[in-house]
Amino acid sequence: MTRTTRTKPAAVRRLVTRITLGIAALATAVGVTVVAPETASAQYAATSSTDVASDANRALWLLARWEETGNLADYTAYVRARLETAEATASQLGLSGAELDAEWGAIDVPKQHVLMAAMSQIGVPYRSQMSKAGRGFDCSGLVLFAYSQAGIGLPRSSRDQIRAAAEIDRATLEPGDLVYYPGHISMYLGDDFVIHSPQPGQEVEVREMFDRSLRFGDAIDAQP
Repeated sequence: MTRTTRTKPAAVRRLVTRITLGIAALATAVGVTVVAPETASAQYAATSSTDVASDANRALWLLARWEETGNLADYTAYVRARLETAEATASQLGLSGAELDAEWGAIDVPKQHVLMAAMSQIGVPYRSQMSKAGRGFDCSGLVLFAYSQAGIGLPRSSRDQIRAAAEIDRATLEPGDLVYYPGHISMYLGDDFVIHSPQPGQEVEVREMFDRSLRFGDAIDAQP
C-alpha cells in the first residue's frame, strides 16, 4: 500500500530536528563561539570547500560528535559543515546551496546520517558485491553502508532493501529515501537528484532522477 503522508512519529522527529536547528541558529546569532574538537580540526584542516566528499565526511563526523556530547557548539559546527557540503554540491549541479541545505535540514537526524555517509563516498569506485568505505561499492552496498551509519540494518540486495522500506510516493520523497527500479537502487539527494554507485568502470556520483518506472521507500519509518 502506498503511503501519501508521513506517520506521526516521523513528524514528531522532524519537529525536534527543526527546534534544535532553530536553537543552533539562535546561538550563532547571539555570538556563541564554535570550536570544533581538536581531533576534528587536525583531521580536516585541509578540507576544501569544493571537495564534496571531504565536506560530507566532516559533517558526518560532527553529527556523530554532537549526538555523543549533546553540546550545542558541536551541533552548530555540524550545521555549518552540512551547509558547506550543500553549497559544494549545489555549485556542481547548478542549484541553490541554501535551498538544498534547507531541504537536508528539514529531515530527521537519522536520514541526515544516511545522506552525509553516502555523500562522503563520492568518487569511490563501483565494485561488485562490495560495501567498504573508501574502497568500493555496488549500488546496494552503498545503501547498506549509508544506512549502517545511522544504526539501521538493511538486507544486502537492492530488491530486498526496497521491500524492507515503507512504500511512499514521489510527492512525499525526502533526502535519504530509497529510489529503486529493478536491478538498481539509489538514495534521494533532493531537488530531483539521487546519489548512487552506478556500474563497473564508474564511481559513486550524484545525478538527476532516473526517467523510468520507479519505486520509492522510506527505510527509516519502516523500523520498529
